Amino acid sequence: MKNILSLVILAFGVAVTNLSLKAADQPPLNENLKVFKPYLGNWSMHWTENGQPMTGKATVKTDAGGNTVTLRVEALDKEGKPVFSHAFIYYWQAETRSLAEVDFLSDGSHGSNVLVSQTENKLVWQGQRFGPDGKPSWGSTELVKTDENSWTGQFVRISFQGAPVPDSPKFNFTRAR
Repeated sequence: MKNILSLVILAFGVAVTNLSLKAADQPPLNENLKVFKPYLGNWSMHWTENGQPMTGKATVKTDAGGNTVTLRVEALDKEGKPVFSHAFIYYWQAETRSLAEVDFLSDGSHGSNVLVSQTENKLVWQGQRFGPDGKPSWGSTELVKTDENSWTGQFVRISFQGAPVPDSPKFNFTRAR
């Protein structure tokens, strides 16, 4: 009898865990993160860097019970294999009552930003980054929604150790079908 009861409890635990995992796949978006709703989904990317056309893919999804939005970006080589990745985690920063972001790059760089400007179609983030060598840079990131199936992202007004550097290429995102 003890073994049967143990098996019933174990089976119930497994069933609840599986239901919880399925429900947690895409939790509802926290009210403070509603600005990200148009960006949720899978995206293909393209941009031009040093005169060369580049491609990539991105996924934007809710996470942590709907309290974060994760943007994962991968640059692809000509064969479609990932060569570089960048993960952004957006969240509501209760202590400052603002949206904030932390990000990590596959080269070891990392940064953090806060939302400094928002319109219906544009989000502007400002913050700092530390390169793989630990050296700091500052700048802004602009996300501009073109329509429900496309948007752009660009790093602008950047300075590295106090000296200005050129803006990044404009990264074009198109909703993947």
